Amino acid sequence: MTIIYIAVGFGLFFLFRSLNKALHSLASGKKLFRLTLQVFPLFELIAWIAYALWVTNKFFGNWNEYRLISLAIIFIPILLISWYFLRDFMAGIVLKAEKPFIINQLIKTQNFEGTIKKIGSRSIEIESKSGEISRVPYNRLTNKIYRIQPPEASIRSHELLLQISSSLKIEETKNKLITELFLLPQVSVNHTPKINIVKEEKDYIIYKISYHTSDQTHAALVNQYLKNKFENAF
Repeated sequence: MTIIYIAVGFGLFFLFRSLNKALHSLASGKKLFRLTLQVFPLFELIAWIAYALWVTNKFFGNWNEYRLISLAIIFIPILLISWYFLRDFMAGIVLKAEKPFIINQLIKTQNFEGTIKKIGSRSIEIESKSGEISRVPYNRLTNKIYRIQPPEASIRSHELLLQISSSLKIEETKNKLITELFLLPQVSVNHTPKINIVKEEKDYIIYKISYHTSDQTHAALVNQYLKNKFENAF
């Protein structure tokens, strides 16, 4: 009989590994399989608990401690899962009480640096200088040295000279430039861009564009976009 229980255990193990691989291969581009993949670990946990209860009943069903062992098999995984979720939730409450996080705030630790883009109940999402989004659980910030700056402290001002054809009306060109700047996610909406004329010739006009970004590296992206959009960069 013992061999049967061991065989069933190995069978479950290889079955779940195969299903997991199959779901990963099918999940790309299909919402239904992605949702199934998210629920799959919970289903696997329930199956393993049921298997453990089955084996326990066969070996210890006549023992007085059987009920206690069964309760331990059920509640220990539940307690571990609860601890996993609650540790980040409680750490978030403590950190927010000490010093609240703010969207677009710059945060630095020994392991990462970036701008806060989303503040959740268990984690924050941080965008690095390269544009990558990382989710950082609050428990990784507890008992760690980190430095945060208010959104305004990380704002940088930039200037760009653009040579644009004089066939376009000046006011129309200024409005288009301001509109394009406000549509760019890298540009700060709290600072109105300024457009001034530096030089005016018969065939072209040189505009000086002043704007602000939340990161120094964003300026290169904005400048390149404006040059490609309006051409004839100076």
